[in-house]
Amino acid sequence: RGELTIRGRVAHPSPEGDLVLQEFQVGDFVRNFTLTEDIDPAGITAELTNGVLALRLPKPRERKPRKIPVKSA
Repeated sequence: RGELTIRGRVAHPSPEGDLVLQEFQVGDFVRNFTLTEDIDPAGITAELTNGVLALRLPKPRERKPRKIPVKSA
C-alpha cells in the first residue's frame, strides 16, 4: 500500500471589484490519500487545467489466471 500526498498553495484572489464571499482559505494545504493495492503507482499522472487538478490512478491490467500443475505421488 502506498500514500498519495498533494501539496499546494492557495493565493489571494486578484482584486477585481469588491470581494463579497470567499469560499476557501488562503495559504498552504496538504491532502493525503491511502492507495489501495490495486492501484499502479508507476502509472499515476496529474494535470492542472484552469485551476482544476485531475489525477489519474490506473489499476493494473487484469491478471490472467495461472494454471499450476499438481503432481500426484
